[in-house]
Amino acid sequence: MARAARAVQTAQDPLEQYQYLLDLGEALTLTLGMLSASWLRQFAPVDPSLETLHRAYRLRGVSQGHWHEVVKAAEKKMAKSEAGVPGFVDGVRSRKGEPGVVEALKEILAERNRAAHGARPHNRGEAAARNSDLAPIAEIAVTRADFLADSPWALVEGVSLRRNDKRWNVRVRRAMGDHPDFDALTQVADQPLANDTFYVMVAPEPLDLTPMLVMRYCDQCRQPEVCHADRIDEKAGVSLKSFARGHQVFDTDLVQEVDALVPTKPADKRTGS
Repeated sequence: MARAARAVQTAQDPLEQYQYLLDLGEALTLTLGMLSASWLRQFAPVDPSLETLHRAYRLRGVSQGHWHEVVKAAEKKMAKSEAGVPGFVDGVRSRKGEPGVVEALKEILAERNRAAHGARPHNRGEAAARNSDLAPIAEIAVTRADFLADSPWALVEGVSLRRNDKRWNVRVRRAMGDHPDFDALTQVADQPLANDTFYVMVAPEPLDLTPMLVMRYCDQCRQPEVCHADRIDEKAGVSLKSFARGHQVFDTDLVQEVDALVPTKPADKRTGS
């Protein structure tokens, strides 16, 4: 998300800035949505929004609208939980005279849909006029989501047991900021974490972002890329999109992980199914 915000700030051409504002809305929607789904899976696994998300993965793919609903569902659950992500509820919830982050993101999505249906600005003057309306909404969304800075995302590279206190040293690369190379550091955790996995490093325990967010090798970029799950292809597996360039990568192993978003229902003893 930080890279998308940086692109908006540095854009010189109004047409470019218009596209970057739309991209910023999408990046923030994905960030909040994946965080919300991970939290719900851990603390409210039977919430209906997870079943809707799973169905979207299985059908036409996950839209920004789907993520908005997941975020709102997480906000309602966190409001009643002691394990909520700090600042999440206040950021998502609307205030008097000011929209919450989801309401602001819905306005940006409406503009994206408008552009997708042929109403994209055709010259710099028109783009500048659109940007004058769109930029303040994007600023509200980013400001209301500033709590994300206190919930860092990290890619785990290695874990080792501390013999003295039975805790764990976790070598991670922080997936934050607008620099393309992640910062490396070591953190102490109360439980082991999985290698090559993205986590949101929050209390009481880190949130596993798999299968929504993964690092996978991209044949076009010829290097590992941060990718988000888009949908399931029945033949090729989970269709992933790279954040940097939108390249498509497939992963058959993630299908089971996507299906695990919804708890398995116990078999009916009367029917055996």
